[in-house]
Amino acid sequence: MHPSQMDIGGCVKALVNVLSAAATVEVDGAAIELVGQNYDYSSGVLLVGVGTPTGTPTSFSVAANIQDSPDGLTGWADVSGTSIAAITANGGQASVKMILRGTRGYIRAKVVPTFVGGSSPAIPIAAAFTLGGTLENPAV
Repeated sequence: MHPSQMDIGGCVKALVNVLSAAATVEVDGAAIELVGQNYDYSSGVLLVGVGTPTGTPTSFSVAANIQDSPDGLTGWADVSGTSIAAITANGGQASVKMILRGTRGYIRAKVVPTFVGGSSPAIPIAAAFTLGGTLENPAV
């Protein structure tokens, strides 16, 4: 077995980007820099999970995708091909793989809950990135 397959933790960086106990509208993650001293992420996975909604909505849907920005502050735009399958079940999760070459230097998750009916519905959500493809290991 190749040594890099025995230490996957040294080849990737995992981080929570969105965490909300009661999301009611779009939640945007913090900017993540893709290139810096000793790292240059070229691929990854976005994983989104939800809990059980409160406020008794008739139904709900949680959509998510990746956005990029040239400076991590402004100009955020959706990255084509990075949408997850809509989550519609309590405790559901969905993920999307991504190639980061061609993005504009910074990424974040955008998570959008939608509700039908209910009284002030909200839902717990979390979104996490696993980034890899660095030129040097271990990933930082």
